[in-house]
Amino acid sequence: DLDRNQYLNTQIPFGQPLPPAPPVDPMDRESLLSGKIVVWNVYQSPISGEFRIAIVLPVTVGGAPAALAITVPTAHLRDTLVAAAPSGWTVSIGDRAGVIVARSQRHDEFTGKPGLPAYLEKAVGRSGTFRSTGFDGIELIAGYLRSEFSGWLYAANIPTSVVETPVWSSIVALGAAGLLAVLLSGGLAVVIASRFSRVTRNLRDRAIALGEGRHVEP
Repeated sequence: DLDRNQYLNTQIPFGQPLPPAPPVDPMDRESLLSGKIVVWNVYQSPISGEFRIAIVLPVTVGGAPAALAITVPTAHLRDTLVAAAPSGWTVSIGDRAGVIVARSQRHDEFTGKPGLPAYLEKAVGRSGTFRSTGFDGIELIAGYLRSEFSGWLYAANIPTSVVETPVWSSIVALGAAGLLAVLLSGGLAVVIASRFSRVTRNLRDRAIALGEGRHVEP
């Protein structure tokens, strides 16, 4: 029920005492009372101690409001993110409170912990991109989307160096190609100019010979 008394939990054999359910956020409580489905923020299971998430459906038990929830460990989301994340990227999910739900890298280290305040301050609005610093002090380029249904934050992060290295490699390659083109053009210009110069000198010598009355070879 909404007072945290559990009627049933499939993690514990039927008939055994059940611990209190995790606290219900006031906003979630209001949503359940209004008949809305709620996605709970990440919480630590009072039974297993693992971090889990829950999708909660409002129901009634004996005429009183109650909550029917299906819950999964955050590691389930981690497995999905690992399969979807490109090489070199870190994909992560945060709940409405800014707590990390799952990450494609180092999930066990960060699940259930608050996200970086400086990072979260930039992830405002529906979606966008920004530069920030990660947990390791590495500069990141981040893209994010906030779910309209759950309010959760989905983010994809890549180190700036990973993005900029190919760009600088391309610049260097283009610069080398440009320099090679300049050298090649200059070499061709020297060859062609020397030929014109040789022909011009030949014509000059013939003109002088003709003016002096000497024999000129055709």
